[in-house]
Amino acid sequence: MASAFSGVNLLTYTVGIDTGGTFTDSIVMDNATGKTTKGKVLTTPFDLTVCFREVLEAQAEKLQMPLADFLSACEDIRYSQTISTNAIITRTGTKLGLLVTAGHESDVYGSGPEVRTFVDSELIRGVDILEKSEGGKAAQLNMTKTRETLDWLVDHGARAVVVALKGSFDDPTAELAVRDLVRNEYPPQYLGRVPIFLSHEMAKISDDRVRTCTSIVGAYVHHSMRTYLYRAEDFLNANSHRHPLLLVKSDGTLSTIPWASAAGSIGSGPAAGVLGARLLGKQLYGLQEVLTMDIGGTSLDFALVGEGSPLTPYTELEGMTVFQPMVRLRSAPVGEGSLVRVVDGRIQVGPRSAGSSPGPACFGRGGTEPTLTDANLTMGLLDPSNFLGGRIQLSIEKAEAAIRKEVANPLGLGLLEASWAIREAAEESMINALRSLPLEKKINLSMFCYGGGGPLHICSLMNKIDEIGSAYVFPFSSEFSAMGCNMLDISHSYYSEVIPDDVALERTRNALTERASMDIAGEGMDTRQGSFESSLYSQNMSVTMQDVLGGSSGHTGQKLGPLIYSLTWRAESRKPVFIKSSSTSPGSLDSALKTTRMVCWDKSGPEDTHIFDLNKLECGHRVRGPAILESEDSTVVLESGYHLLVDEFGNFRIGHNE
Repeated sequence: MASAFSGVNLLTYTVGIDTGGTFTDSIVMDNATGKTTKGKVLTTPFDLTVCFREVLEAQAEKLQMPLADFLSACEDIRYSQTISTNAIITRTGTKLGLLVTAGHESDVYGSGPEVRTFVDSELIRGVDILEKSEGGKAAQLNMTKTRETLDWLVDHGARAVVVALKGSFDDPTAELAVRDLVRNEYPPQYLGRVPIFLSHEMAKISDDRVRTCTSIVGAYVHHSMRTYLYRAEDFLNANSHRHPLLLVKSDGTLSTIPWASAAGSIGSGPAAGVLGARLLGKQLYGLQEVLTMDIGGTSLDFALVGEGSPLTPYTELEGMTVFQPMVRLRSAPVGEGSLVRVVDGRIQVGPRSAGSSPGPACFGRGGTEPTLTDANLTMGLLDPSNFLGGRIQLSIEKAEAAIRKEVANPLGLGLLEASWAIREAAEESMINALRSLPLEKKINLSMFCYGGGGPLHICSLMNKIDEIGSAYVFPFSSEFSAMGCNMLDISHSYYSEVIPDDVALERTRNALTERASMDIAGEGMDTRQGSFESSLYSQNMSVTMQDVLGGSSGHTGQKLGPLIYSLTWRAESRKPVFIKSSSTSPGSLDSALKTTRMVCWDKSGPEDTHIFDLNKLECGHRVRGPAILESEDSTVVLESGYHLLVDEFGNFRIGHNE
């Protein structure tokens, strides 16, 4: 499909970009030839527009084009990121104040203590409702106390305020009064610069608890995401890109910036990877079910995707239920950049991450605490001179010093024994996260293994999870989520809470369709370029249209209670094309053998190990472990008892030796 935002039939490139906590990755797809070009730069947490610009500049240089010419030739630029997710995992989001109805400061409508994960207890404050209008709905707040409470929150460090008053879905008068108070009585340089989030706007649902939790999470990650997106788009426009920047949403679809919410960005990078894996599994291998493993610098994500929808409308985040359609994932705060420390005599990996700045100790950028990357380097699993093709020279000495100080000496271990123990502790966390998936009765699952750290740990996980029969690693594993961006469709989603019956559903559908048509036309698109899909959501059960309209289940609207009616308009985009190799007889495997080096495979000590160049492997080549296989941006650790086979698409299948 040509760009939904232009009348051009064919532009040369589609670009996927994924910003993680440590690296920003990119895949450029040539729409005429199907050829892809990879790019990777360090993430710049001080200003994410810098790494966004740098990865595009790196791609233009690879293609030997001036930046403006390259961007002008791009049909779409799609952007996913894990910044919002990492803000939640590492607790680095905005410091929030929370206004609730007086008397509910301690329970926050039944949310329990989980709210305090995101809001300090002293910054949860109640406000009084003074009067009631006819029908019992809120009409006025105690403005004097509300003003005093707002002053107190800002004076005590709140950098954004969530207003979540009980019953505001039915009558938002009181919440709107708080915003009017701020606009009318506070100068812009004071509270006017502190964002105010109203719960009835953040989540249009009646459940006070879920609406409040959804608003808190959205506000918590808002600053991490939104502050740089428009600047990124301004950079594109200033350099001859003629189309809006497309953002990946947590449901694995694309939208423009005005339609992207902060909460809707959570998990967008992993979502792109999971949806990309689902499409690849079906298109290339005919797989009806795929297990995915994505290990980045800060976290790991697992998903099990099959024929049904991979989405869940209600998502559990740190114990809180939020209404935000997301790809079903199991996550853990452990990645290659996770910081390692000893707590009560045990090694703990994560949840804090070294990120890209200062990065792991071995990066030599000022980091002094050890990470999983430092342990892998010390064990010989990584080549210090070939990290990112040699653009970053890793320091074994700094890695060893950090591990000795923080782990080996406190536990009375030798250096290699400590490094092996760090890796074992990290993999224990990975396995615990993987076992939380519904793997019962699964046989011979295929796992798609990606992210910068995925191929480093796949054999260890296959050793301990019997349900995994084989695993796939890709030439673009390190940039897999960026590739996934190029496989997604454009969508607009709308929802409304309804008491379901055929009349209410028809009325709701018509209203949402009219709104969607106006919005889509306003962006220069035509609804005929896509199609509409309707869904019903319930927090506690699976609901279909047949259930609601008196089908075989026997449910009635009264029994089901309020449901969420969702209308999504989806326009299919161009997808990558993967071409089979015509070669049937590979050359000698010796041509891919680079060297040997000492690698520590367990506590018994290092052994001399073959090192292969991934880029020189050909269709039909088979490598048996133990071995290390490297490219400029990926390392596959192939343990004893496993083999790697290059298939007809140039991907790498890892299986148990027969």
